[in-house]
Amino acid sequence: MRPLWKTVCIAACVIIFFSIASKAQCGNTKQSLSYDTLITGTGNDSHIFTLSQFDPSIGTLVSAKINSTISVNYGFTLKNVEAVQRDFSVSVGRYDHYTSASLSAPYTNLIDTNIGDFLLNPGDTVSKSPYTILYRNSQNDSITSDVVNFLGNSTVAFDYKPITYTNLTGSNVYYYSATANDTIHFSITYYYCSNTILANDLLSFSAKKENTETIKLSWSTNNFFSDRNYEIQASIDSSQFSSVASIPEDITKKTYQYDYKIAPGKKGKIFFRLKIITTSGSTKYSEIKMIDIDEETLSKELFVILTHRIII
Repeated sequence: MRPLWKTVCIAACVIIFFSIASKAQCGNTKQSLSYDTLITGTGNDSHIFTLSQFDPSIGTLVSAKINSTISVNYGFTLKNVEAVQRDFSVSVGRYDHYTSASLSAPYTNLIDTNIGDFLLNPGDTVSKSPYTILYRNSQNDSITSDVVNFLGNSTVAFDYKPITYTNLTGSNVYYYSATANDTIHFSITYYYCSNTILANDLLSFSAKKENTETIKLSWSTNNFFSDRNYEIQASIDSSQFSSVASIPEDITKKTYQYDYKIAPGKKGKIFFRLKIITTSGSTKYSEIKMIDIDEETLSKELFVILTHRIII
């Protein structure tokens, strides 16, 4: 592997581095929400992309699609420094690799582009100014299960490490230099189904972590129906919910509260919603609220950070 500065190579090959099917409440048409960023580099730069998580109060997350659209420019100079004629072959490869705590496995992609064959007499040189060898190449990774790590009100980070390299054959001794640059359009698209929100029946619904043992659920109404029950439901993935408790309508109340007890040793996120059931059998749902049990009780201001790390 060789850097981009001028060098005489003694090698046969030069490598140049540059830097869920929807469940409850998903009967509606699937919708999407995207976040993206655009960055340029030298083809061998490492990047950290930090994008927003999916807010579970918006709806039920079905899948997440990660997309990387890249364009690469490349130029080079090759000189035959031997005393005999040589037939050189040059190709350029692109390797993309990104990881994230939200992904079950890293994503990798490899593309090879042929530059050409060059028959050079002793002392002959061939040069090409930087030109586009890869244009808006789109690479995708779809996540249809284990989407819980994409849920929340914070961010999800991706460690992106591309490599642009050269394969050169035809001689063991030559002079070669190259330059490259790339443009990366990185995005995440969330596909979700809208929640059924009771705008006319519920004025509010909230969940708050009181301490390490209790989450307080609160809601208020502006309509009173003696035939209703409020079923509190909980989930670990915002898709599969189970009943926690059932509270009957009380026409003397406008507000309700319920203390949800956190099981000892419980970690991660937990999602809550209300299922409103009438004696006639009709059912509606509230929006979904999320609590991250691992977070401290005191709120913290969240910053969305995009850093750019360069390998020298």
